[in-house]
Amino acid sequence: MIRRAIALLLCVSIVLLCGCAGTKIPAPDPLEESGDIISDAVEQAPDEAVTNFGLAYQSQFGLNPYDCTNLTNRTILSLIYESLFTVTSNFEVEPVLCDYYDVSDTLAEYTIHLMPGVQFSDGTPLTASDVAASYQAAMDSDVYGKRFYALSSVEAVDSETVLFKTRIPYENLTLLLDIPIVSADSVDSATPMGTGPYRLIAERYTNTLVQNGYWWQESNDAAVSVSSIRLVPTESPTDVRDDFEYGVTGVVCTDPNSAAYVDYHCDYELWNCSTTIMDYIGFNVKSGLFCLTDLRKTLTNIINREAIATEIYHGYAEAAVLPASPLSSFYDETLAEEYDYNPDKFSLGVAATAARGSSATFLVCSSDPARVAAAEYIAAEAEKYGIELVVDAVNERTFLNRLYGGNFDLYFAEARLSPTFDLAPFFNGGALCYGGIYSGDLTDLCYDALENSGNYYDLHSNIMLYGMICPVLFKSYAVYATRGTITNMYPAIDNVFHTSSGRTLSDAILAAPAEDPEQLPEDDEELPEDEGTTTEEPTPEMIALEETG
Repeated sequence: MIRRAIALLLCVSIVLLCGCAGTKIPAPDPLEESGDIISDAVEQAPDEAVTNFGLAYQSQFGLNPYDCTNLTNRTILSLIYESLFTVTSNFEVEPVLCDYYDVSDTLAEYTIHLMPGVQFSDGTPLTASDVAASYQAAMDSDVYGKRFYALSSVEAVDSETVLFKTRIPYENLTLLLDIPIVSADSVDSATPMGTGPYRLIAERYTNTLVQNGYWWQESNDAAVSVSSIRLVPTESPTDVRDDFEYGVTGVVCTDPNSAAYVDYHCDYELWNCSTTIMDYIGFNVKSGLFCLTDLRKTLTNIINREAIATEIYHGYAEAAVLPASPLSSFYDETLAEEYDYNPDKFSLGVAATAARGSSATFLVCSSDPARVAAAEYIAAEAEKYGIELVVDAVNERTFLNRLYGGNFDLYFAEARLSPTFDLAPFFNGGALCYGGIYSGDLTDLCYDALENSGNYYDLHSNIMLYGMICPVLFKSYAVYATRGTITNMYPAIDNVFHTSSGRTLSDAILAAPAEDPEQLPEDDEELPEDEGTTTEEPTPEMIALEETG
């Protein structure tokens, strides 16, 4: 059965995020975030244009979008590169380099037609071969590869058309197609050539971004429209903060919940950028106290997620009862209410399982102070109802070893999910399958959800009903900008300098070129006898695409 075969490929799927601060970890892209503006953006008049603008840059991480995992450098990437689609702050898809696209009835083939007239920064035209080469590099990379286990091939049909084929039906594949596109000839270089509003000029002692004269969009559509941007060498979060506060740089993207975070005290505008990074509780379902299903599934009722997000994560998090961002269409508020904070339900669950007076080991990685504090907060609440959760904060290596060995009762961790919130790696024996939670039935439900988003309800219902994992929140990043620097910025997933073109996914579905008008009959011209107008009955797949568009 093809679904069972796919499970083997998923063994290298999404990696658990538990790395220590300051370490370059070969994990998925750390800038998987969206953005909600939480300050009033100040639009500057043309005569007040910024002439002295810089961005922090750490040269050791480079600017290759398929290799770079550094948050500071990934801020720069969205000025150099563009993608077929952008995933917005609300996990909606906007077409960028895609003019329009077609989907097969099986939902296993996506034909992407490229936007005409797009050029790289050297003036060469964008072709389907460049897109295919970019996706091959992404599929082979640590940054993006794990999200593409279901993608079987990417082929250039002709110079302007790319065919994506998947191993399973995939309704929302466009959510995964926000990969930076580069020139095929430069895909392996330190800074590949892109189609974005800026290009890099690298000299012996300085690196500068200058406006791309071949950019296919209007320069006033960009978030930043200065003629050049200095890339300011930096070493530490303190350096990044100091350069920003002294006006050496103009925009900074940072993780406020990182152990290395330093406070910003100057005057600034602030954007809160949501991510796909889920902080959650996992269980050992094979042994120990939490092999009791009723106790696992009721633990969710003791977690005051709003308090944790506000008091411990300082507001840079979205409380989440279900394993999908509350900002996405996959999140069902009614289902979430059933499993939200309700201490009375937890008390009844403890009584029903006769677990009062029991204790369990609550494993957490000591390198993440927010997670340690959250684990201690939850343990203190559980103690009020007679359950002792002994928080065991250990270093990263020990944390991972104990997860792999099943040496825990429950654990607090985080994982970077794909923008489709694919949960198969938890249940198919893949990278997140700790504590014996392997389940063929849940894996099938994961694939059903990917095929049709209406099935996310069943998937989430079963996960919560059996207490297989217990989501707590989705983390956020912060984007600081010197007041008046940015005129039109709406940070998106992996795209800090995103500006909306106004196009939606439905525009890309419906924007296929019309037939040659010379070949169409005049309004008063009679159609040939056996070619009267008929309306094709919509298929379920067509309806599903229309609803998600």
